[in-house]
Amino acid sequence: MTATALSGQLPKYIGSTGGLLNSAETEEKYAITWTSSKAQAFELPTGGAAEMNEGENILYFARKEQCLALGTQLRTKFKPRIEDYKIYR
Repeated sequence: MTATALSGQLPKYIGSTGGLLNSAETEEKYAITWTSSKAQAFELPTGGAAEMNEGENILYFARKEQCLALGTQLRTKFKPRIEDYKIYR
């Protein structure tokens, strides 16, 4: 499998009670990418909130389940629905 260069902007961080730990930089991590038609706030699966950018977005998590939780939120809580998300390891 070849490595794919991911593009997109990180969402604007609003605040959190947890997330990627320093040790996660050396361990396996997961990325989720999506495209939004407008900037809007969303809840992070790790706690806290962020504001997604209009256009391409990318976010890193320590666990695959966190990416899946955000993907579910993107599909169900936003109008128009965001269904073009992808998860990478």
